[in-house]
Amino acid sequence: MIISTIITVVCFITVVWELFSMYKVFKSCSKVKCSVVSSKKVQERHDGFLTSEYWKTNVTFMHKDIEKTAILKTSTYCQKGQILGCYYYPEKDIIFRKRDLKRQIKSSSVIITTTGALFLFLNIIFRLSTISRMIVKNIVSILSVLLIIAFLSLGMGYVLYSINALKRTSKKNVTEIKAKIVDVVRVSKRHKENEQFFYYPIYSYKFNSENHETKSKLKRSEPPKKGSTVTILVDRKKAGPVEYNDVVNSLIMGICFIIFAAIFIYVFRFLV
Repeated sequence: MIISTIITVVCFITVVWELFSMYKVFKSCSKVKCSVVSSKKVQERHDGFLTSEYWKTNVTFMHKDIEKTAILKTSTYCQKGQILGCYYYPEKDIIFRKRDLKRQIKSSSVIITTTGALFLFLNIIFRLSTISRMIVKNIVSILSVLLIIAFLSLGMGYVLYSINALKRTSKKNVTEIKAKIVDVVRVSKRHKENEQFFYYPIYSYKFNSENHETKSKLKRSEPPKKGSTVTILVDRKKAGPVEYNDVVNSLIMGICFIIFAAIFIYVFRFLV
């Protein structure tokens, strides 16, 4: 029990220290206005797949009456002369936008927080054996209520997602269009020692006499064939693809979670 307490404290202190370090960095930054000089699209590829796509945007800004230049990675094209609000960190001579601040958070924070929460839960379990029976009953009641709320929330979320998907994919809202897969985006995800790839096709199609090129929102475990023709659903008003994943399974899962919540509500009656 002492060891689990120490691990919990160390984990949460580490996360707090990391957040505090980020706060110190942010407070030492100067807010500057960047003027766009040029913006060029960059595509990074590996094994023939598109792995990264961004706009290499060159900007200039003033810091202490000195003009500086920098390069930003933006998700969209920026026009020459456009003004971007940024933050400049003098100690390391780097510049970033506020939306990019979350990238400064290390991925280890999630792991550390999860580990700390796990050992905190174990610590609570160990202590349950040393406290009174009434307190144990109260704790079980609180956990049961939280579990019921969680199951109901998940169930309603899945059901609403499915209903919205069925509504948006109805024939009066969408039309079937032939689209060509002009490119494939590959995203890597590492789990322990294993690296897993997911693929997102980029569709090119014509709708209402206009050409469209859009990346799919649904990931695939196998790469789709580049250059092949597929049938997609397109929103009649917005002209964009309408894609939902496993609508029927989501509806079934939602109903199951609601049933579980009902069972817990029935069992909860005997705990209070």
